[in-house]
Amino acid sequence: MSMEDIHFSQTVTFGDHLYRHSGEIVEIIMENTRTGIQKTIVDDNGMIADFPGFAYPDLVSLYNNGVPGGRIQFRSDISKLGEQYALIWQIQPDGRYWEDDDGFGMTTDDEIDLYAHLDETGHFAESFHIYSIGSNKLYGTDAEEQLIETLRMKVDPLSSLREHTSEMLDVMKEQIKTPANGKAEYFIPGTIYQAAFELRTELGKWYVRASMKKRYSDTCFVGYLQFAPQEEQREYLNSAQAFEDAEKTLMILFSQIERKG
Repeated sequence: MSMEDIHFSQTVTFGDHLYRHSGEIVEIIMENTRTGIQKTIVDDNGMIADFPGFAYPDLVSLYNNGVPGGRIQFRSDISKLGEQYALIWQIQPDGRYWEDDDGFGMTTDDEIDLYAHLDETGHFAESFHIYSIGSNKLYGTDAEEQLIETLRMKVDPLSSLREHTSEMLDVMKEQIKTPANGKAEYFIPGTIYQAAFELRTELGKWYVRASMKKRYSDTCFVGYLQFAPQEEQREYLNSAQAFEDAEKTLMILFSQIERKG
């Protein structure tokens, strides 16, 4: 496809987003001057014409908290990716998008962008893939394939938590040697559950705060490992008892989350 022959009525559009101004044109039309073809890419209602679907809908659902329809709600733009043009479609804005003038309303969401290449007739040459998640650009790498392979493994949460317990404790063992500011965090992001260990101090005694939450949930459950002076805490964290306590605590937190639903 000769990119010099391809032109667009506009390259950036904001769909039916919250702040769309009256009279703002959303429609994107592609014209191939060599063949005379004109093709609507996005109509004026923000709908993607001849929507090709998603290459990995389960992966999109995981990061977007559901699979979106073929309507552009926020931003999209036409960009050159390799030897073809592509529609880059923002399905989730950065959490700051929701912040009001008083600084309230911001969320922790990462911006999520998808992409799909266009052929010289204006039709999509592929389904939508993930272009980027937050500051992580997946396009041009094998990161998307790695993510989908991890998702397909379908490791059950309990087994995954048990596997990570030792890893989290190892970090705590190192942190207790030279504790800084009374706190050291270690975070295990999961596809469904997120667990964290934090080393803290209070009134001269050290302890590990364990916490767990479900993705896209504000509810967090908390448990604690032994309170002890620094030297005793160091010995404790290197013991088999610490591992047993940590694993038991995570299992209790997991049960609390499941009961909460």
